[in-house]
Amino acid sequence: MVRLGGFLDLSTSDWPGRPCAVVFFAGCNFRCPFCQNSSLIPLDSGREVGVEEVERRLKSASTLVDALHVTGGECTLQPAGLEEVCRIAKRLGMSVGVDTNASSPRVLARLVEEGLVDHVAMDVKAPLDPASYSKATGVDGGWAVRRVEESLDLMKRLDVTLEVRTTVVPGLIDEAEVISIASRLPDPDYYVLSQFVPLETVLDPSFRRLPATPRSLLLKLAEVALRYGVRRVYVRTREAGLERVG
Repeated sequence: MVRLGGFLDLSTSDWPGRPCAVVFFAGCNFRCPFCQNSSLIPLDSGREVGVEEVERRLKSASTLVDALHVTGGECTLQPAGLEEVCRIAKRLGMSVGVDTNASSPRVLARLVEEGLVDHVAMDVKAPLDPASYSKATGVDGGWAVRRVEESLDLMKRLDVTLEVRTTVVPGLIDEAEVISIASRLPDPDYYVLSQFVPLETVLDPSFRRLPATPRSLLLKLAEVALRYGVRRVYVRTREAGLERVG
């Protein structure tokens, strides 16, 4: 059994350059105030389904795509279910990507070492210092930073494509923060700056009153990241989807 929050047969914006199916795992150990999937934060959210139901959905989706992207919530909180879903996708001949907040480095390492994951999309939500991370995640920043740094170090040493993601939230992330993040990254294959959108599902009601991040700002910050050594930078917005910069 696995606890899921949803399923998409086709997405063109979750994996750079690759259409994919998407499975949403339920439950998260962070409390990011700007989280747009806040309904999936409770560990008892979503619904329990058998892996055979996941397999049926993936077989159906495989007529459209040859890749699966697993997100959440935080999928690594269900390591056994996550591993089984990845194995099903692999048996169907699909490439597998995992989106994670990087809080479970050993789970990620096992998936990669078992050949179950081809692409890791890792959220780096703020500069890697405890105060910034506490503000961005709503949990102990020292613990979170240690986990993120361990995950980044592990992925650097393993044979996997690494995508790093940062949501550019007004008041939390601007040029100084992007410089700090980009300067600490271990040369990822992609760095994606995502637009914050003040949906009604955002966890903290005060963040719902913020403006959406302008695409122009994201493009400017992408150029900053390029100047600080990141080779491939993308921006993700509602209006233009996923765009490579530079």
